[in-house]
Amino acid sequence: MIDSIGLQLFSIRPTMDTAENIRMSFRRIREMGYAYAQTAGCAIPYEEFGRIAREEGIGICGTHDDFGLMLRHPDEAMRNHEALGTHNMGIGGFHATDPDEVARFIEQANTVAASIRPHGYKFTYHNHSHEFMRMKNGKTIMDMLVEGLDPDGTSFVLDTYWVQHGGGDVRYWIDKLAGRIDILHLKDMGRGENGPFITEVGNGNLWWAGILETAVRDENVRLIRLASVDKMDTVAVLGKLPPTIPASEFTLPEKSVSELRDEIAACDKGLEECEEVMKKAAVYQSS
Repeated sequence: MIDSIGLQLFSIRPTMDTAENIRMSFRRIREMGYAYAQTAGCAIPYEEFGRIAREEGIGICGTHDDFGLMLRHPDEAMRNHEALGTHNMGIGGFHATDPDEVARFIEQANTVAASIRPHGYKFTYHNHSHEFMRMKNGKTIMDMLVEGLDPDGTSFVLDTYWVQHGGGDVRYWIDKLAGRIDILHLKDMGRGENGPFITEVGNGNLWWAGILETAVRDENVRLIRLASVDKMDTVAVLGKLPPTIPASEFTLPEKSVSELRDEIAACDKGLEECEEVMKKAAVYQSS
């Protein structure tokens, strides 16, 4: 069930560098309708970051954080996440080309999960496209992660763009990971002269009616993150943001949260109309 729409803060990373800019960033995205955010590192102390988020009405629902700290000092990592106000302790990804490396990472990730699960925390993994490369054992990294990660102590932050970029089917992977996705990253894929690129939902070629229809069937999919980054420029729903622009000067969003909800509703209506047409066609063919 999708009950909240939030922002992956990597999307506005140029303005997440100081306490003042972080506060103004949170204030601006809250004005735009976002109530949740997922971190991509903290440029200031966790306690201060969490306090500012709460004061500005932003709930932190998960992180991309330091895996080494989670592994070596899980108590400190949990304290950091407690300060942020989230029990989803995540990383942005892991790169390997050898099955033994992947197996070693899975063992370490399960060690982290076993350490933090008794305290109510969960380890989350965000994919890119390299996880869909097939290795010498005939499996992809994603295959091994799904098979090896403890489903009780871990979950996936499935990223629509990177699944597509890796040659996967987004709907298939949402279904395959049913019950194991807490956070879904929505990014669209466009195609230019230099190849595919990340863009805002609705501006690319992913089939959102099908993706959203699949996502809403999973009761564990609670939060959608909009994250759209083109190289070093921020191209989220906020529009382009040069690195030098202060957070207080955000431009108006190209797509607001209400507009996205309207698009989702339009997709649902379109699906209902398609189903009705198919029913009528079936009646016609049988007559």
